[in-house]
Amino acid sequence: MSDFPAPGSDDPPQSTPPGWYPDPWEQGSQRWWDGKAWTASTVRSAPNAAGEPGSSGEPWLPSEAGPGNGLSETGDWVGVVFRTAIARAGHVFPIMMLTVVPSAFAAAIFGWLSVRDARVSNLSCLLFEDDPDVGCASLSGITSSYVLPLVLAGIWWLLSIAVFHLSIAHQLHGALDETKPSWSNSLQSGLRSLPRFVLYALLTVIIVVFAYGVSVAVGALAGPLGAAIVGLLWIPLTVFLWVKLSFFFVAAAVAPSGTNLLTASSRVSDGRFTGVLGRLLLLVLLSAAVFIGSQAVSFPLGLIVGPGLNESLLESIVDEQRAPESFAIVDVITNPLALAVSLVLINVLTSSIVATIQTAGTAALYRETGGPRHAATQETT
Repeated sequence: MSDFPAPGSDDPPQSTPPGWYPDPWEQGSQRWWDGKAWTASTVRSAPNAAGEPGSSGEPWLPSEAGPGNGLSETGDWVGVVFRTAIARAGHVFPIMMLTVVPSAFAAAIFGWLSVRDARVSNLSCLLFEDDPDVGCASLSGITSSYVLPLVLAGIWWLLSIAVFHLSIAHQLHGALDETKPSWSNSLQSGLRSLPRFVLYALLTVIIVVFAYGVSVAVGALAGPLGAAIVGLLWIPLTVFLWVKLSFFFVAAAVAPSGTNLLTASSRVSDGRFTGVLGRLLLLVLLSAAVFIGSQAVSFPLGLIVGPGLNESLLESIVDEQRAPESFAIVDVITNPLALAVSLVLINVLTSSIVATIQTAGTAALYRETGGPRHAATQETT
């Protein structure tokens, strides 16, 4: 590799012909040199291939990766997504059970304790009047002593979701990188990555909210036409931000310390925005199909546990002729434990399955396009 500069140096030599050469960023892979610069296209090297410029060693191509946009064929990518998600499901499950499940149940418990003695009055005005006043219905009797624990449980739940996503991003990217980290190693990595993720996430939210507020103010000053134009401009901007930030969890989980996570996530789609957008849209459709399928599989569990609701009272509430003037929450929820299992556990299960598919897809794209990551030192299993 003496013909090529070390990663990060300037002005590589222009004399080397285009081709696959040993990747200066990743041992065991080859990267496409287009004759002027390194591209984002990488492939795993074939076993025993010489791999040096001018040698007969050929890279092992798991797909039709090439010098174009650096993305494999769509069918190959989908296959990699599902194979990786299924193969590592046994490692994702304990991560889910130790992160999202406890916090979700804690939030459900404190939520129930807060509203257990509450009473809803005049709900029919919201359900059946054509132009209802939002204040016409009321909720009274909330137990204030549980509100603070509920807020803290909600914060814990949000942080546990972040740790779950960071951990499975580390787990699935490691599987794609053939290091196959243990679930405990990925969980530790997710916890270590959390502070950096939270910092960047808060910064991103502040910037986006500020930009949105400024655009709304400008639109309001410009009148109805200006507001409509600003609103229309936010549609492509939202799509742009979605594509650029879709790899944020993966970058936070695997990028070396000191890496700008926003830049690492954004560079995945540099020069291939349309291709990445298409993959992400396909990932949404696949996730929706997986969600429907997982809900169908988990539905029998809900029937076994029971809904935990007073169905006759619910029917009367939504019936204009029989709607009660007021009712107590405790009369509606007859079995809080059954309701918690039905809503919390089943929904956590299905959403975790969907998150695993989505993360496998974004991790595959992140790796294909040469996203920065730590050296492969994880404990394997």
